[in-house]
Amino acid sequence: MNNKFKIIVPFYNASKFLERCVSSLITQKYDNLEIIFIDDASTDDSWSKLPHDDDRCICIKNKVRKTALENIHNAIMNHCNKGDIVAICDGDDALLNRNVISHINTIYNEKDCWICYGQFMFSTGGVGFACAYTESEYQNIRKSPFKLSHLRTFRAELYHKIKEQDTTFECMKDDNGDFYKISYDVAIGFPLFELCPFDRVFFNEKPIYLYNFENPISDHIVDQKGQTQTHIDISNKKKFERVHGL
Repeated sequence: MNNKFKIIVPFYNASKFLERCVSSLITQKYDNLEIIFIDDASTDDSWSKLPHDDDRCICIKNKVRKTALENIHNAIMNHCNKGDIVAICDGDDALLNRNVISHINTIYNEKDCWICYGQFMFSTGGVGFACAYTESEYQNIRKSPFKLSHLRTFRAELYHKIKEQDTTFECMKDDNGDFYKISYDVAIGFPLFELCPFDRVFFNEKPIYLYNFENPISDHIVDQKGQTQTHIDISNKKKFERVHGL
């Protein structure tokens, strides 16, 4: 079964790296996919490097910055249907080869999973540090080391289930009611993991994603303190109840 994949690509001023990202996505040897590029009000020439003439691609340009979490959320809620599988690829990163989506599709078919995350390679060389959750870690996910790593994929229907327990998505918002500006992986990851049974989560050990460790405006470089505080804030939010079917 060729599942429908929606690849969401948020970015800001990623011109230096964007062509590598775009090439890795549009050359995938997989037919049933759509790529949603979201230019978050870039001030460089990123917009000109998008594949505007590719009918598999939706190109969105914000007039004002929203940052990654809000952009990803809007893309899922407005462009993803129940049966879709969402994959998130930051605009300064890339997929490692042309068979990545086909490989992930096989995992979803064979494992019948709702979430698949996995191992990556650093752009500077070397395999990443990703590893699978143990079941005991998973049952207390907010107090465990955070392991939701690239490539992050999940069933869109699972994300939509968040709304059934949190109608305004407060789980992803700060005290002012705004979407968190950083640490989108934590804000999305905790609700998804808590909703999803342990046996519906799969860790892919094969590196299939290139993580950019060289972008000078990345959050892990410019605001590690903010990342840590946001992680703590999200960890203290209300836990979601497990669902048993999609």
